[in-house]
Amino acid sequence: MSEITQKLLSGFGVWKLIQSFSEIEVSPNTLILCDIDDTILHHPAINANWMMIIHNFFHIKYHADNKHHNRQHTEMEINQYLDMVFESIPMRHTDREGFFAMVDGATDVALVTARQPTTKDFTYDNLRCLDIDPEKYAVHFSGNMGKGDYINQHFDLSKYDRVVFIDDQPRNLENVFLRVFHTNLELYQFQYVREESPFYYYPFPPGFNP
Repeated sequence: MSEITQKLLSGFGVWKLIQSFSEIEVSPNTLILCDIDDTILHHPAINANWMMIIHNFFHIKYHADNKHHNRQHTEMEINQYLDMVFESIPMRHTDREGFFAMVDGATDVALVTARQPTTKDFTYDNLRCLDIDPEKYAVHFSGNMGKGDYINQHFDLSKYDRVVFIDDQPRNLENVFLRVFHTNLELYQFQYVREESPFYYYPFPPGFNP
């Protein structure tokens, strides 16, 4: 029986749902691997559904306004709107106090994000805005690779007595659960609870009817 089959039989998708990093007990010789978006930071413009709505709105709007629809011009308008959103709305911690308390107690910490490597400068700026030093906490860009496969290729987990993986997306937790093999691997799904109503949290351009 393969290791993957054994994992499937033992219980698929086994992780704990948390809303604060303080719910994770940090013990000696622990490696913490933590996602970025909607795990340690949040911002309306990093939501994929919101981004899709914005792109569709501008393309539909300019197609209706101009029968000689210019896709390049529309993309420029979209980028200008996104730049305005990022400039006017600051990045925020999901749990500032809990995050720093957790990483201070860990042996090693790395941030594993599905962002593309081409977003390095943007990502580093995001982290520095929250007083998270990307030189202190190494940032790994898994891009289109499954996070479990990425972790296997870039980390020597045998050095640690305990490995903690934290992410907000079930697909990433499932991938790590199936692909990463360590005696003391612990998985946590971070669920950020927004205080604001979605109607106030997500900005929309003039002319958009929510």
